[in-house]
Amino acid sequence: MNKTLNVILFPALLILMGISFRIFPKIDPYKNRYREFFPVYSFICNLIMTSILLLYFFTGIYNLGYPIKINIVVPIIIGLLMIVIGSLMNKLKRNFMIGARTPWAITSENVWNKTQKFAGRMFIVLGIIIIITPFLGMFWGGITFIAGILLTTLGTYIYSYLEFKKENKNK
Repeated sequence: MNKTLNVILFPALLILMGISFRIFPKIDPYKNRYREFFPVYSFICNLIMTSILLLYFFTGIYNLGYPIKINIVVPIIIGLLMIVIGSLMNKLKRNFMIGARTPWAITSENVWNKTQKFAGRMFIVLGIIIIITPFLGMFWGGITFIAGILLTTLGTYIYSYLEFKKENKNK
């Protein structure tokens, strides 16, 4: 990353995200639900902010010329972030701002809970994939990374839809 961009981008991102994380619970149509999972919400927000700060720190050190294997450090930070968020997703209550917010999960508490549990497991798998990709080489690492992203997003989306259909079939 360009050194100037690094110096400007990360602090701007931290400020923007810090403001957004404070505004989200106030503008969410399910704002009253945040009381039920606020400690988890706060932890996830702080974890994301800390991860960005770590990325800023390590890319800054790298840009100063220190011999850091940035191509390994960045995936480890992001992978660990995904793993921890994945392990917490089943604690999120229905809302419009954080979690696997498919149209079907938003409309049903039961589908929401099942979707978060499934997505959480997928995030954990994706986190592991992100951590190992640098060790697979450029080609296989790229393929594995893209496959992990597609599996997580499409898998969660399809799973949520199927759970919604299953729930409505029983009514």
